[in-house]
Amino acid sequence: MSGKATRQQIVEEALKWQHVPWKHQGRSRTGIDCIGLIVLVGKSLGLMTYDVHGYTRQNSPKEFLFHFQKALKQKSVLKRKKGDVVLLRDTIYAGHSAIISEMYGKESIIHSYLGRRKVVHEPLTPDVEKKISYCFEFPNIVEEI
Repeated sequence: MSGKATRQQIVEEALKWQHVPWKHQGRSRTGIDCIGLIVLVGKSLGLMTYDVHGYTRQNSPKEFLFHFQKALKQKSVLKRKKGDVVLLRDTIYAGHSAIISEMYGKESIIHSYLGRRKVVHEPLTPDVEKKISYCFEFPNIVEEI
């Protein structure tokens, strides 16, 4: 892992995946899940090499969190920025991931969403914001000035 990237480059890379179909454990343009999106964005920019396979759709809460803690740098949810990765609660535990972005001057998320069956870029609504339980950033972020 030797790459460096700006937050904008992370967002731009994630946006390249828009409309790719959702597929459990997918890691290609033919299908991708929420974890796959994070993995492939990170790998394409040289920010991470870590990947995980063999997980179920009802992943255990601790296992889901563990993989993000192993690959990324955890930070306060209140200090999230564009290009950060957030974990959202499905029920009481985090079970979904997204990348923070911006749309029309407001915070948004890019994620591979089973409910829409594809990668989408959509506003971060108050209902969705309430579900954010963890925040991470990729290593080797170059902060824009």
